[in-house]
Amino acid sequence: MRQPLSSRRGTASLVTEREPGQCRQCGQDLHGAEDPREETLASARAKVDRLRLDLGDLQRTPTTAGKAADAAEEAAAQALALRDSYEPDHLAPARQAAQRAEKKAFGLSGGVSLSGGTAADVHHLA
Repeated sequence: MRQPLSSRRGTASLVTEREPGQCRQCGQDLHGAEDPREETLASARAKVDRLRLDLGDLQRTPTTAGKAADAAEEAAAQALALRDSYEPDHLAPARQAAQRAEKKAFGLSGGVSLSGGTAADVHHLA
């Protein structure tokens, strides 16, 4: 809507203030429709409320992330401690038993070789 120059300069306005629910230009009832400014304000208020909720969520996120990081570090420390205790408690005894068995097997194979050679010597002498 264009206003005459006289109203643009601050004299009289062509659009008068109307009651809520009436057209600002002609004064007729809007038949249940809200004033467009009220709709815009309500929309803006709703957007502000949503943004406030989002802001609250964002402000809580670092705290939650910090707690999760602390819990993850604690779990990692426990896993490392369990790994370090597994070596001497479980693997070392099994490794020692395997080494003893290897030594015994090596000794037995040497004894078998030696007795095979001795049997050949005995057979040769006989």
